[in-house]
Amino acid sequence: MFEFVAAHEIAKLTRILGPALTRTVTALDGVQTADPVLQDGRSAWHSVRRMYVRIATLSHTRPCPVMRDYVRSDYTPSRAMQRASRVFRLAMRWDTTEIDLAMAKAIARMVALGVPAEQADGFDGEIEPAVKPEYPGKGKGKRDGKAARAAQAPAPSNPLASLIAAR
Repeated sequence: MFEFVAAHEIAKLTRILGPALTRTVTALDGVQTADPVLQDGRSAWHSVRRMYVRIATLSHTRPCPVMRDYVRSDYTPSRAMQRASRVFRLAMRWDTTEIDLAMAKAIARMVALGVPAEQADGFDGEIEPAVKPEYPGKGKGKRDGKAARAAQAPAPSNPLASLIAAR
């Protein structure tokens, strides 16, 4: 029963956040870049959006009738409960390690390119500044420094504005 309720709460949250997430991904797509680190950060946002869309497909079901039917059927899970359980397990298995690393690298790159750290920190969508995951680096690469700044002009507007406004 916990999975049923939890899955519906998670799906409800993804439906609420979906429009802001879609606006954010669309805005990020509008920022041209040839930098592979920033492209990976953008791809991470696309991965998040795809998962939210999958979870949001769980349609709203009132829990009381489902619980009543569950008890009346000698505690045999209904189709609605089985569907919710699949969505719950999908959400719980979702490993965001690579997404977190890609976003952390993109934040570091934005700061290196001159974006203020406070603005760049919002790229990962976290409400509060957090300790970013460590990632292995091999020092400065060919794209670091002045050449990278010249190749990456900052966007005229912040593509994360819609996500920040949704806070």
